[in-house]
Amino acid sequence: MAKPKQTRSGRLKNYLVIGVSVLLAVISAEVILSKFTRYGKDEKKIWINKHKWQGICFSSDPHRYFPVRLIDPTTQEPLYCVFYDYPRRRAGYFPQRPNQIAIIGDSFGLGESLKEEDTLGYLLGEKFTDYNFQNFSFSGADINYVYRKVFAITQAGENIKAIIYFYNLNDLLASPELKKEQDVLFDMQNIRWGRLASRPLPFGRFLSASTIFRLLRKRLILHQVSRSTIQNYRDMYFGPRNRILRQRSTAFLKAMNDLAEERDIEFFVVVYPLFYKDILGRYPFEDIHSFLMDACAENQITCFDTYKLFKEYYSLKKFIVHPIDYHPNRLANQMIVDFLAEQENFLPISVGSGNSGAFDALE
Repeated sequence: MAKPKQTRSGRLKNYLVIGVSVLLAVISAEVILSKFTRYGKDEKKIWINKHKWQGICFSSDPHRYFPVRLIDPTTQEPLYCVFYDYPRRRAGYFPQRPNQIAIIGDSFGLGESLKEEDTLGYLLGEKFTDYNFQNFSFSGADINYVYRKVFAITQAGENIKAIIYFYNLNDLLASPELKKEQDVLFDMQNIRWGRLASRPLPFGRFLSASTIFRLLRKRLILHQVSRSTIQNYRDMYFGPRNRILRQRSTAFLKAMNDLAEERDIEFFVVVYPLFYKDILGRYPFEDIHSFLMDACAENQITCFDTYKLFKEYYSLKKFIVHPIDYHPNRLANQMIVDFLAEQENFLPISVGSGNSGAFDALE
């Protein structure tokens, strides 16, 4: 039997039902996202540096990690903070121990956004009980800063047994042109929505009020900026614009190793990964790690590539301190410390432990 032909009014009625259903679904999603989530808000990371108060605050605390809660005086919204004990980090958490080790690096080595007990210095001190780890790291440091600090450490005449350089991929020297590009990029460490989301909206105020639109726009911006950031890293390590500064950077690595060797100080380089993978689970910096390990081998520097610990993970978000802060969290640092403890050519875990380590004997 032939199916009755639908009239024009019947089709319009069906279209109207579908349209109303979609509209109600969008409105429901808008209400849920705006009222019960933070998706519509631009997350903030605030650096605090006032007198003795030095640390980081965030506009949210999804993992209930940050120990201090404040109120933002301008918005009256809560801020979730961690404050640093810089003197303890610098002196080490176990200063009474006879063997002193120097940690040097940038914000990864310092432990940006971390509580004291989650920093490298503390975790290393718990694992390697014969040593105190003094942290000379500085947020924003590059390899030039690290070289100058290593020079100062080796010339100071203190009883430093070893220097551990926790290398971040953005430590490489960059040309002024590439540095200028980095001013508007997501560096795979901090997502600065206050800067990225200030771009003009194509449809004005109406769409800017929509949580769904702002969420989709954020994802688009992050995708575009991530691609530009990856290219910036590749230009630093492989592009002709940065050839001279790239050579100077590897020369700094060799010079640091030579300085330490002259003073009978062990020198190690530990290469951190960037805690980023794309939507397909791909890590775009593996060849940069290979470049660094080749440079270490060529210059006879003891280097450890820690990316191998994270290679099999589809996403690295469980290893970062906050959704807009891609610095390593305690879990990432603990995995790296445990990995180093297993290396025969690193520090022995304890005297007479059977681990041959870097030293034949300890004073």
